[in-house]
Amino acid sequence: MSNNNGVISFPKDKFAESDELIKTKKSFSDEKRDISERMFIAYRAIVNMLFNYVQSGHPGGSISAGRIMLGVMLNENTKMDISDLDRPDSDVIGFAAGHKALGLYSFLGLIYDIVKLKDPKLYNSIGRKIRFEDLLGFRKNPATVLPLMKKFGSKRLDGHPTPETPGVVLATGASGVGFGGFGGYAFAKKEYYDNPPVVNIIEGEGGMTPGRVHENLAHFWALSLWNLIIHVDWNNASIDTDSVCSSDGPGQYVNWKPHELGLLHGYNVVYVNNGMDVSQIKVAQDEVFAGYMSKRMSPNMIVYKTVKGEGYIVGRKSHGAGYKFDSDEYFNAQKIFEKTFNVNLIKSPDSTPNIKEEYLYKNLLVVEKALANDSKLLDFAFNRLMSNRDSLNRARRTPKKGKAEIGVLFSANSSLMNVKKTPQEIYYKPGSFITLRESLGKTLSYLNRATNGGFYGFAADLVGSTSLNLMCVGFPEGFVGPENPFAKIIPTGICEDGGSSIVAGISATGHYIGVGSSYATFIGPMSFTAARLFAIAYQAKHGQNMAPLILINAHAGLKTGEDGPTHACPQTLTIWKSFSKLKLKTITLTPWDANEIWPLMITSLKYKPVLIVPYVTRPSELIVDRKRYGFPEVQETSQGIYYIRKAKKSKATVLYQGAEVGVELPNIVTELDKEKVDVNILYVSSAELFSYLPAKKQEEILPAEFKRNAMAITGYTIDTMYEYLLSEKGRDSSLHPFKKGIFLGSGPGGEVLKQAGLDVKSQISAIKSFIKNK
Repeated sequence: MSNNNGVISFPKDKFAESDELIKTKKSFSDEKRDISERMFIAYRAIVNMLFNYVQSGHPGGSISAGRIMLGVMLNENTKMDISDLDRPDSDVIGFAAGHKALGLYSFLGLIYDIVKLKDPKLYNSIGRKIRFEDLLGFRKNPATVLPLMKKFGSKRLDGHPTPETPGVVLATGASGVGFGGFGGYAFAKKEYYDNPPVVNIIEGEGGMTPGRVHENLAHFWALSLWNLIIHVDWNNASIDTDSVCSSDGPGQYVNWKPHELGLLHGYNVVYVNNGMDVSQIKVAQDEVFAGYMSKRMSPNMIVYKTVKGEGYIVGRKSHGAGYKFDSDEYFNAQKIFEKTFNVNLIKSPDSTPNIKEEYLYKNLLVVEKALANDSKLLDFAFNRLMSNRDSLNRARRTPKKGKAEIGVLFSANSSLMNVKKTPQEIYYKPGSFITLRESLGKTLSYLNRATNGGFYGFAADLVGSTSLNLMCVGFPEGFVGPENPFAKIIPTGICEDGGSSIVAGISATGHYIGVGSSYATFIGPMSFTAARLFAIAYQAKHGQNMAPLILINAHAGLKTGEDGPTHACPQTLTIWKSFSKLKLKTITLTPWDANEIWPLMITSLKYKPVLIVPYVTRPSELIVDRKRYGFPEVQETSQGIYYIRKAKKSKATVLYQGAEVGVELPNIVTELDKEKVDVNILYVSSAELFSYLPAKKQEEILPAEFKRNAMAITGYTIDTMYEYLLSEKGRDSSLHPFKKGIFLGSGPGGEVLKQAGLDVKSQISAIKSFIKNK
């Protein structure tokens, strides 16, 4: 990209500027240009209005992105159905950071009101839409009840977008997560359809500073996401600075320009020199839609040089703030709208909540009146919306032949999903040795083949190490990409943050199940944000047209001791259990026997949960002869908690959790039997699966009286067992990795367990002491 003088030069086949394109490419007629600008003025008036009455939101970026959104929605190449923006074959407009939610709602309210004015019958037939009446619910909690909201049944519009809003496929807002999510969504659509939908990401340059975004920029190139367009609203202002990037001088945050960043990653890039000129915006978008995308090679980026808060408060001060309610400054900012449409907005008599709601609605009706009086605007916009709907129908986007079929995984009647019948290839004979991660990899492989390739996964440069490579048996080895299109592994490098965002986006399509894998100590905290936003979207969509997300916490626990305390982490289970009190089903799996993996995974998938989080250790372990030790059949694990040993009379109970302690159960039971210690021993293989059992069944397995007489022995932090330990004595007697109040040292797993007081001798001693004291 640089010549010998160090001056940046751009490849002509990958880069274009709107100043040059507009000289040779067809753009708007003068009339359509003026109409498009009037639409933007009306849009900006709604943005200003919503902030005025709510005094919350992000007006500056919403304004600077307005022409970009309108340009995409009304472009001749866009294929969207305004009567059903949730169609799975539809193009997508997505806000990666979500700060521009104020703009999104204003944009949708404007578009749907145009439909209302042009075709009331069509408008009334649309199920999911944003009405002007719904704008009354901007940033309102469901607990908030105001008169007009109640009268109109107004939606509550979240501060950052979620799928509660039509056309929104992901929940976004947390730093950079939406960026990778939309990339994963685009990838899954590209793999599923012959003629896939186009995914348009709208993001500001400030939203491109998070590290996970830079991870994803590389991933999108590696995946050849030609059906992806990143629209960069380069207003160069964030919350704290008016100089994010290098522009006329050095940036305060980063030393790159967005279009340079795109070219560095091999994207097709168009730079819009004036992002406030609708004609330049049109030729730039046309160049990507009809030009670069036809090559089906690289991701695409359009960078628009804009002004944050144009016509309002310019720069960073309008990021999350604006003019005071009904101030003179506010009405001055709205004069261009009033003059353009020859209308007058109405000042509120006071600022009580009911009055503010009333006058917001009155002023929205002023906007509606302005639109109704502009027949050319209505005709242009409505005809474009109808043409784009027709284009989508004509495109006949159909799934590829031999597409994946994951629905069988969630069917209670499927012969595949038989908990009691483990497939021969993933059953391990007593006396053999195998790792839990290998057993999980082979289980996923079996399901991947049974669904005709229903799984895609990434591992943070640990594909073989965490046994995720086994998921791909029956499919081409290596990473998926242009040269290896049928492979099942996403190329990410050491990127748990970015990779988790991508697989969450894959699962969000409902076409495939996304799988992430890494050390538990890394993937736990680094994938949490992506998983949390995925769960919010899952809740909003009630799981419809979405698939579970699987996050493998591999090399889990103290038996990764050779890597030291930086890697042998017992803490992350707490993160995932924090989801368990939600109505959404999120399932953690903590098996100790490799043969438990199949029944646990099958039972979990039948619930179609939002998350499945298996914990698997690194070393090979002996497959125990359960009959020899009087242990129950392995299928019992699907209950989540099951008996290893029942006491003859005693109510004293020991609850085990974690493979590092569970694999010692044969030795523990043998020693206790020798010493005639009467105690109940149960194993916790999935706290959530146990909680989904009927209350009567739970009490039958683990009575409350047993909980009052219980201690725990766990390879994880003790808080993960508190719900089963109803006495201080039981909690104090329990064994766990932080019992001594320190991070443990390095060394072979057995030595680390000994340091923690979790070796067999220490376990026996603790159990005997607990029973004696009781």
